Amino acid sequence: MWGGKQIVSADWVKQSLTPAIDAGDGWKYGFQWGLLPHGNPQRLMFAGLGFGGQTVQVVPEENLIMVFTGWNILGNTNSIERDPIKRILPGLRPHGCALGIH
Repeated sequence: MWGGKQIVSADWVKQSLTPAIDAGDGWKYGFQWGLLPHGNPQRLMFAGLGFGGQTVQVVPEENLIMVFTGWNILGNTNSIERDPIKRILPGLRPHGCALGIH
């Protein structure tokens, strides 16, 4: 949305998050998004991958957006890109109200 108007179609968004090629090391690629399968049953998280470990990662089924401003230009950034899936997602728990009030 921009100025209250939809600028790309829902179909384009769906296509952009559909794996188009295998990018190696478990990653898929679609329309500038890095797509990483995770979980059981397997689902895709998507990420905008930047220089030196700068990333924004989205896990739709958890309503989760993670932004990392790490800086790792000398080492392997693969661990920076995968760590959130391995370390943060297991710590998420369903939320709800103990009294049943929502």
